[in-house]
Amino acid sequence: MSFAYFQNKVVNVQISDPAGDEILHVFRAPEYMTLVKAYASVTTAMGTSKGAKVRLLNYGTAGTAVGGTVTNELGGSAAGNDFATAAVPVEFTISNGALDSGEWLVLNIDEEGDWQGGLMSLQMEFRPGKSA
Repeated sequence: MSFAYFQNKVVNVQISDPAGDEILHVFRAPEYMTLVKAYASVTTAMGTSKGAKVRLLNYGTAGTAVGGTVTNELGGSAAGNDFATAAVPVEFTISNGALDSGEWLVLNIDEEGDWQGGLMSLQMEFRPGKSA
């Protein structure tokens, strides 16, 4: 038995101002994978009317339609939102991290007002196979 197979894989994505609501395809599962951790942070604090809500979704093998919700929604435009402080990673809550081979993980960005977050860093940690 090789322990290398059970090591987690990390995917990092950097996002700039999307100029509106967006669906960004960030990862296609090459095999059955389980998302075990996910974090987001911004380089500039988001404040009132200057923010965005983000969440991860499963877009299935075609990559064109919501197949399921993967995480909760982070962010917002109210004072004290998840991204009110710059350079502080915020952890997503994973509701269903299972991705079958060929399924697309997308980042759903719902811009509220005008994006003021600078760059957003998204880090996702996957484990090959199905987690118990």
